[in-house]
Amino acid sequence: MTPRIERIVLRMSSVAKLLYVVIIAVSLWFTFECIRLLTFYDRLSTRDLGGLVLGIAFFGGGALLILRQMMKSAGYLEIRDNGLLVDTYISGGFIPWENLTAVGAVRSTGVRYLGLAMANVESYLASRSQTPVLNRTFDRALAQGFLRLMLTVAPMKVVNTVLYMLGFSKLPEFPTEDDILRWNRENFGYQVLIQGFWVPNFDQTIAAILASKTASCPSVLHDAEKIQRKRRPAA
Repeated sequence: MTPRIERIVLRMSSVAKLLYVVIIAVSLWFTFECIRLLTFYDRLSTRDLGGLVLGIAFFGGGALLILRQMMKSAGYLEIRDNGLLVDTYISGGFIPWENLTAVGAVRSTGVRYLGLAMANVESYLASRSQTPVLNRTFDRALAQGFLRLMLTVAPMKVVNTVLYMLGFSKLPEFPTEDDILRWNRENFGYQVLIQGFWVPNFDQTIAAILASKTASCPSVLHDAEKIQRKRRPAA
């Protein structure tokens, strides 16, 4: 008997593409401004030069990363008989049904996410070495590298102050993917978060995952609305 596999391709909606085009345009404008200012390098201090180089890397790199994601899918979810395969530019790995403890929608600062919670994060991260079908490894490395660059450039005291005002805990200084997954769980109730505009038929996707999970091992799944998590105000 052939194992059942239902693949859900994650693609950016038209509205999200329009928003991202605006973000790319603004980022490129800042990039070219930084490049233009570099032509006056003989009048700039070492600190100013460093700031402009970081600005080019931040805005230029961010624009290219977003453009890359717009031109292709953000990955996919595969609902299988024995679990859920996640292969996105944010995170990737295999979650057996017995390791999946919650799936649901969560909204923060006006943005909706599909959330996945696991009992054992280490098992999820370790599953990559046994999951050769994952093909978003390069995109994940780019996205996570860009996140680390942002956290290196940004003044962390200011960032954490803003997060505190929004009701979030502070970010780790040099986060690994494991750190980010734990931070997500602490603040949202789920380790893996996928932006809702990537997920086609958002509610139906959650229902399909829940149905497969419940059919496999219903005793492990918790109602997402009953998970103990801090509620985040919508913007």
